[in-house]
Amino acid sequence: IYLTREQAGELTRELAAVSQLQFWILDIAAPFILKMMARTWSKRLGSSATFRFAPEEGAEFYERYGWKLVEYRSAWLEARRLKREMPMAWMWRLLYPRYTRQEQGRRIGPMTGVLFLSR
Repeated sequence: IYLTREQAGELTRELAAVSQLQFWILDIAAPFILKMMARTWSKRLGSSATFRFAPEEGAEFYERYGWKLVEYRSAWLEARRLKREMPMAWMWRLLYPRYTRQEQGRRIGPMTGVLFLSR
């Protein structure tokens, strides 16, 4: 989220070129989550931690560089499963039930989570 789209692409390409590197685990966020985080955190973090990149195409961004999606884990669903939800999570489920339902069964997810990629 801190790199530009171009920087993320270059990093992805460089990691794919390392033959010993077979797997990659990384966080991913949806564009609307990035905007919400920027509104919430930018004043606290200042200009030194600008949020810049959340691929609209999800895991497909990485696939064009030779990576394959093995698994997507929704941060939202994993937090609930592990009983580590953020404060007021019940309110999110109440206000945004569509997003909660969409996260179930998704592989590339619209919100935020972790990608497990292989070459």
